[in-house]
This record gives sequence, C-alpha cells and structure tokens, in this order.
Amino acid sequence: MSLAGISIRRPVATTMVMVSFIFIGLLAMFSMKKELILLTLGQADEAFKSSFDIPIINLGYVSGDRMKSIAFNAADIFVFPTRSDNHPCIVQESMACGLPVVSFNVTGVPELVRDGKTGYLADAESTLSFSQKIVQLLEEDQSRAEMKVNSRVI
Repeated sequence: MSLAGISIRRPVATTMVMVSFIFIGLLAMFSMKKELILLTLGQADEAFKSSFDIPIINLGYVSGDRMKSIAFNAADIFVFPTRSDNHPCIVQESMACGLPVVSFNVTGVPELVRDGKTGYLADAESTLSFSQKIVQLLEEDQSRAEMKVNSRVI
C-alpha cells in the first residue's frame, strides 16, 4: 500500500505522525491506539481504512508547497518505512518543517536522518523495531521536541 502520507493524531496530546505508507497491523503495538486518529494524504482505499481500529480521515492528494507545509506542520513526527528510496525528498521536506523521522536504516536514509538526533532508524526489514521506534518517539515528549529543532537545523 503506497500513500503520499498518513498522520496519526492523539486528540488529547495532539500528537500526529506523518507516514508515506504503513504496514497493516503496525498500530497493534501502540499503547495509545485509542487516542489516535489517522489523517491520510494520497490514495487510501476502503480495505486500507478498514484495516485499522481507529478513525481515519483522508485528505486526498496534497499539492503545492504551502499545502504540504501546512500538512507537515500539523504533525509531530514523520514515519517513512522505506526499503529502497535513496535520499527521498519527502524526508527532506518533512525535516525542513521540523518533523523528527522514523525510518529503516537502509539506502540513503541514514545520511538524512541522524539516529537519536533528528529521529530514529529501525533495523532494516524489522517491523518490530520499526514499531518500537514509532512508539518510543510518540512517548518521549522531550526527545521529540529536541529532534524537531534539530531537524530544521540539518
């Protein structure tokens, strides 16, 4: 399933996550699952929407720098579970908007995402590691705040 983006929002704490695509069942590990709302960007079919036990709002495709900036700035983290992208622009755009990134430690992503400074890098191909990094970043308010500042600088 490939999407232009997904936001995960905790209404109480207003935490959001932007992702370009997500593994079905990834949210099963989230201890805060009942506090989340997915805000999707791009195409999300009904099978995808029904795979999650949380509310999903699809914004469709977002074009233009201003609209992308608004979408990114509404989020608190960006999740990019790529297995093959090399220096993906969407990671650079999200970091420019101050979003810490969670991604796999593959291809050119580690050259953009500094593990522990601008986000977290999960073990390649490990959905368990990937899920843990997302939850860790959502639960660590202080680290997330520091990474937001670092992401804009780098």
